Amino acid sequence: MTFEAGRTISAQVYSLLRREIIEHRLKPNTRLSEAGLCEIYNVSRQPIREVLLRLSGDKLVQVHPQRGSFVSPVSMCLFHAAQLIREAVEVEVVSRLAMTAARPLLDQIEEELELQANFAARRDTERFYSSDERFHSLIASGTGITALWPALLEHKIHLDRVRYMALSKGQNISDLIGDHQAIFRSLVSRDPAAAQNTMRSHLRRALGHAVSMADEHPDWFSD
Repeated sequence: MTFEAGRTISAQVYSLLRREIIEHRLKPNTRLSEAGLCEIYNVSRQPIREVLLRLSGDKLVQVHPQRGSFVSPVSMCLFHAAQLIREAVEVEVVSRLAMTAARPLLDQIEEELELQANFAARRDTERFYSSDERFHSLIASGTGITALWPALLEHKIHLDRVRYMALSKGQNISDLIGDHQAIFRSLVSRDPAAAQNTMRSHLRRALGHAVSMADEHPDWFSD
């Protein structure tokens, strides 16, 4: 693969491998061979070891001496913490935005909803998920606090693993689109209470997904 100038090789491999794990392309308990990763990314063992240690710090990889490295099961403790943090922040944000949202921002959100409908019709779950992220980032940007969404991204990685699992298992995207449209209507009508209720209900869908995924694949989860 070709690496970008200005960033270390280990930083770029870390970003790629982290995304593979979060987006469920590398499933929990998958063994991560150092030699195999070196071949895939065409790098030496040292950057790979740095990446695995860093992912271990993120609780995305488990490194076992003599046994090797494995993709971590989803920690239910970290999942619930991430869900609670996200709910607390985004419910408050959308309530404030319902009282202050300017037309240009509402237009951007509406355009994103149109894209989501198009992606759903084409069953393009990868682009739908990216659009879902943009929808929520637009709402966060309405606070004017530029660091808010990046901070949330770091907190919600274990939550996102469950969201991607649900999508890979055929989660009904139309339910998510319906939630997004209800949130948008509450912003247009400047109804903070409705905005809070719809956002809270929307974000709590992840709790049900975690239960169903854990029932179906208990080995993918840990306490």
